[in-house]
Amino acid sequence: MIPCLEPLFPGEWRTHGAGVALAPSGSTAPTVAAWLECPATLAAACRAHARHLDPPVTDPQAPLAALASVWSLTYFWRLLPPVVAAASVLQRVLPVGTTQARLALAEDGAPLPFLLPHDGHAMPGAPSAERYATLLHGHIAPVAARLAECCGVAPRIVWGNAARYLEVIFSQLARMLPTHAGLRADHAWLLARPDWDGLENPMYRPARAVTRGSAQGDTTHTLLRRCCLYYQLPGHGYCDLCPLAPCNRAARRVAGPCADVDTAAC
Repeated sequence: MIPCLEPLFPGEWRTHGAGVALAPSGSTAPTVAAWLECPATLAAACRAHARHLDPPVTDPQAPLAALASVWSLTYFWRLLPPVVAAASVLQRVLPVGTTQARLALAEDGAPLPFLLPHDGHAMPGAPSAERYATLLHGHIAPVAARLAECCGVAPRIVWGNAARYLEVIFSQLARMLPTHAGLRADHAWLLARPDWDGLENPMYRPARAVTRGSAQGDTTHTLLRRCCLYYQLPGHGYCDLCPLAPCNRAARRVAGPCADVDTAAC
């Protein structure tokens, strides 16, 4: 973990701060940009990742778009927590552009910590657009475009996967720092507006909720912005909060958990 991030990732949360590290001198790991240039390597990573799911997906006919989408969830869960904590809490921009960050993969196709050339630069008081430009336009955008080109997954799905975890990260940081106004402002700018200063926001989608009844009473759940295609993998089903799950599409009120969802996939 980069030292400046350590206070923001205590206890069980600590492992999530280790998604980035300083590159050792002479690192030979390729940059993310260079790694993305090889379609065969990208597809192989997605298939290796699928073989380590529970249950494993080994069918060679499994749709590559779904494999790539699910792989991107693991990718973003490694990348996003430290980058968001740095940008929103420390007001520090980490050098995570695809031409700067270096990438190596574990045996299961998941990314090892992204290796950065330095620990970033402070941007106190800079607007959200400036502090998040490198992450959004210099990393997520080219990854989404390349996954679309090589694997056939729609860019909006990849962006939706990033949004899914941004919600989780901002929620966790808000619990740790409930009076931090900057967190609320960045969250709203990233996820709650349809455009970024005139550019379409590919992560934006109006929230939709469903209410479920049980013996303990009604509970309301906010659905995910987009489906991650998990249900297309052999042996797997819909995520509990998937907007495409039949029980979530059919009604705004359902009785208990969906019978046709895979809660472990969420």
